[in-house]
Amino acid sequence: MNFPKKKEIYEYNGKEYVVLAQTLFSNVYVQELLKDNTPEGSHFYSFDWWSFVFNSKHIGTTKKHDAY
Repeated sequence: MNFPKKKEIYEYNGKEYVVLAQTLFSNVYVQELLKDNTPEGSHFYSFDWWSFVFNSKHIGTTKKHDAY
């Protein structure tokens, strides 16, 4: 179980995402993290908060100079 934190990187459904915002107990808003670490071409998604909390895996944090 992971409580989503802003600017943190999570793996969810086999893809990596950066959390941008959340509506507590409702939605998590994320941006897809591409393998080449560029924001161009990535998509924004909204996931169910509960599903994300129980099925995601925290894998890292973004740096201050990252475009995410």
